[in-house]
Amino acid sequence: MTVENIKNAIIGDAQKEAERMRTAGRKRADEKFRRAEQALRRDYKRRLAEAEKNQQNAKSRSVIALRSALSMQVLEAKNAVIDHVLNAAVERMINLPSGGYKNTLLKWLSDAAPQEAAQLILNSRDKDSIGEELIDSVNTNRAEAAPVTLAEDAAEISGGFVLRTARYEIDKGLDSIVAKLKEEMAPEIASELFGGRIERF
Repeated sequence: MTVENIKNAIIGDAQKEAERMRTAGRKRADEKFRRAEQALRRDYKRRLAEAEKNQQNAKSRSVIALRSALSMQVLEAKNAVIDHVLNAAVERMINLPSGGYKNTLLKWLSDAAPQEAAQLILNSRDKDSIGEELIDSVNTNRAEAAPVTLAEDAAEISGGFVLRTARYEIDKGLDSIVAKLKEEMAPEIASELFGGRIERF
């Protein structure tokens, strides 16, 4: 074999080996790229699922918060209307014609007055206008040793009275009566006023 032939054989072998190496390199590079692409796709899907889940959770929290806020506004509106109705009832009672308010207080006073000395506490308006009349009327049939007297101080109440004895007080103030009525009758009043129009969110 001549030198030229040997040279050509070596060059040919080198070219074949280079081609083989290029082919193997391309395969390794393709496989590496394929694996990287698959990893990127998995990561993308994972992140997308997390983002959608977080968005759904945030949406759910927003809906819950909105429902809570709306329910609170409905409750406040409902309570405001109930308060208005009860306050209007108090005003009507205080302004009953033909001494109706005074007669009502006198009946309550006669029923509530204990068989011992007591002080009648009214608001300033009632004390000045009907206080003495109530005292005179309720003491008509009481023992002289257990009179009801008119207190010098006035109560911060819209109407009604408080009876004070040496041992306890009897609260017949309209504010207390209305508060108790509201607690007991609020569901019934709400049903009468609103029926089924108050929806639950």
